[in-house]
Amino acid sequence: MKRYLLRVKIVLMVCQLLIVNCQLSICQNRTLPFSSPSGRPGGASSFPLPEGSLSVEELTLRQMGDSLFLSMELLLISQSVNPSQSWRIRPEVRSEEGSLFLPSLLINGKKKEQQYIRRTRMGDPKMLGDDHLIKEVAHRKKGHRIHYEVKIPYELWMDEGVLHFHQILTSCRDQEQWFTLYDVAAVEPAVFTPYQPEVRVNYIEPEEEAKIREMQGVAFLDFRPGNTEIVPSYRRNAQELSKIEASIRSVRENPDVTLLGLHIHGYASPEGSYSLNERLSKGRAEGLSNYLRAHFSLPQSILSVTSTAEDWQGLREKVEESDLPGRESILEIIDSAHLTPDQKEGRLKALGGTYQTLLNQYFPSLRRVSYRIEYTVRDYTPLEAEALLEENPGNLSAAELFRLAESYGEDSGKWGEILQLSALLYPEEPVTRINLFAHLLQRGEIEAAGRLLEHIEDIEEAANNVGAYYLLTREPEKAEKYLEKAKEQGILSAEYNLSEWEKVKEDVEREKARKKK
Repeated sequence: MKRYLLRVKIVLMVCQLLIVNCQLSICQNRTLPFSSPSGRPGGASSFPLPEGSLSVEELTLRQMGDSLFLSMELLLISQSVNPSQSWRIRPEVRSEEGSLFLPSLLINGKKKEQQYIRRTRMGDPKMLGDDHLIKEVAHRKKGHRIHYEVKIPYELWMDEGVLHFHQILTSCRDQEQWFTLYDVAAVEPAVFTPYQPEVRVNYIEPEEEAKIREMQGVAFLDFRPGNTEIVPSYRRNAQELSKIEASIRSVRENPDVTLLGLHIHGYASPEGSYSLNERLSKGRAEGLSNYLRAHFSLPQSILSVTSTAEDWQGLREKVEESDLPGRESILEIIDSAHLTPDQKEGRLKALGGTYQTLLNQYFPSLRRVSYRIEYTVRDYTPLEAEALLEENPGNLSAAELFRLAESYGEDSGKWGEILQLSALLYPEEPVTRINLFAHLLQRGEIEAAGRLLEHIEDIEEAANNVGAYYLLTREPEKAEKYLEKAKEQGILSAEYNLSEWEKVKEDVEREKARKKK
């Protein structure tokens, strides 16, 4: 029995020695010292790796949009990998500002693959934490190609990045040897093209309004000395009266229009006493009112008369625009608040020849009567509005013009034409400018839209469109301010524009960072 046990022990010892010798011989197979490649491949598309009869072809390393793209073909010749060993190809992108290991490529020998499968099933932590992108099994009798391709999020530091290849040999006892090929290729950054956001604007339908219109004019009527009665045949009166009559007739004869009022204002020049001029300016305005009431059979209720005894403001404007000698002295007298009108005239007379110039060349145009005809216009259907668009668009309200534009559609040329016309006819209505601003943004006419910006920037309803403008001009801080306001107002377009704002903001920051470099 003792002899039997001794023989078993001897056999076991011999087996252990054989196993160790076998492992040592296998582990020593093809483990060559690292030899650094001569020169710098920098950008080479094909090159051999330091060890293992492996080579790389068709290498591409570039920025593609928001990603870094690496693609290559790895060539394995026959017997390039020992059955009990594995090669791991681990690319690394590195610059002075950062570095990143990319997913590796694992190539197992035949026996190493069996060991890998067994250890993975057993839950070996080394196997479970493996980060390889591709795993291949090398063939001893024939070579083959492996395609490697990866995309990772692009970061700014990668602009100056270069690619290193780490080639890691793992033997049967998990012993590792690293071989590194430096500066294989430089990252090819994308040509910077500023992000062009797609913005969404919103249009606002103007509110309905009473269409009250007015027509204004001035008549230079002549009166017999000290008289306030209108005499049509006296001097130029027939010609001046015909202007007023034509204006009133155009309103009264239009079936779509209702006359609301006729307002007459008389003016006198500063020569003579103030009390006389006050009586003359009022009397002459009343004289014209009486003439028109009788001529057109107008009801007294629609007529109103006002007057300015001496038109010092009109005189001041004319003198200021002139090159009269002593112009500043004349303006000083006109502006003297402590002087009565008659005292001002006395000071002007003291100027001698200058007063005569004022009397003969400036005072006559101050003696006039202005008139304002007020009327309303009926509402129109879209069909009627279309016919009226070319003939008399002023009779259409901003709301009617907007509905007419909508009937053509935003893609038609008429849409923009009508919005421009509406802003021209109703510049005092903010909505017309907001809509024209939106249209210009949609057409990409950013400079033209910018000329309207000061008129609408502080209007709450314009917040989304103003924010869209600042997106297109690449001013994300201002854009955010207005778009957040629009979002609070419940404007759906603002939600979309805020998503575009994120892209513009990131793009602007990237551009600034590149300029700093």
